[in-house]
Amino acid sequence: MRPRQWMFLVVVCLCMLAANVRAQAGNDPTINGGKGTAAPITWDGFSLTFVSNYDKLTAPIAQGLIERLKLTIGPECEYFNPDCPRQLTMIVQATMPCADKNGKEAPACAGPGATPGTGEMHIDGKRLVSGWNDYDMVTHEAMHIVQSYPFDRLEICWWWQEGEADLGRYWYGSTNEESGWYLPQPNESVPYTEGYTYTAAFLNWIYNNWTDEPIYALHRALQAGQCPAANIWQASTGFATIDALWLGYLANNPTPPNGGGEVGEPPGPGGPGEEPTCPADDPYCEEEEPQCPADDPYCEDEEDEEDEEDE
Repeated sequence: MRPRQWMFLVVVCLCMLAANVRAQAGNDPTINGGKGTAAPITWDGFSLTFVSNYDKLTAPIAQGLIERLKLTIGPECEYFNPDCPRQLTMIVQATMPCADKNGKEAPACAGPGATPGTGEMHIDGKRLVSGWNDYDMVTHEAMHIVQSYPFDRLEICWWWQEGEADLGRYWYGSTNEESGWYLPQPNESVPYTEGYTYTAAFLNWIYNNWTDEPIYALHRALQAGQCPAANIWQASTGFATIDALWLGYLANNPTPPNGGGEVGEPPGPGGPGEEPTCPADDPYCEEEEPQCPADDPYCEDEEDEEDEEDE
């Protein structure tokens, strides 16, 4: 075969290969956008199946979602749940299958999958292509996969799971500031039961003052499908109740009140072995003299000693 014929065959083969790659890429939303299912994407023990059910999804948006998930779910798992699901599916939707707490279509939702070790995330494609480029919503939703809580048993204290998810976003998100997302300042008119950033700000203050234990104690309770009991907070922070701890947060005062009362209450009674004392500014208070135990024959009260001296 002549050299020109060889060259012609090589060119034909290369063109066929390129056409095949383009055909495959046309069904891969991580490359060209549109509808399709990407080949599995693996990293650090995770595997992601990316699905686009929205024909207007663009390649840069798809790549942004994937890269944000790869950046954040690993650190979230490392801190909160090393046994987190690692077989993941991310689906960009034209119509969302989930609603927010007000019954409106949610921008995103996520949680454990139907089988153990799997997690699934749904994202509203319409919002993304309309300019709502808040990629760190992926960081929040990834936390729900990491949590893998029995969410149906936690509806009466839903704010903890959403607050923890926003805490994860605050810690591990990379474009919060650019997205105009932040944790609010303490506000007595907005309680921690509002969830999301309000609860996250409260939890972040708790972490800054007591580090890991109260965060882990909350996480363990929610994993068990239980709303946190009062003894969780008392054991990890010294505050007798969550409401007392909330008042401490509002006042930026991490010191538990004496006797476990509410912040701002007068000190409670002294602990074991402590004698009560009169306040320095109370001229009408008289301290009681210590009395001898009835079964101690060698102890003499001061009053008895004075009587003996008079005799």
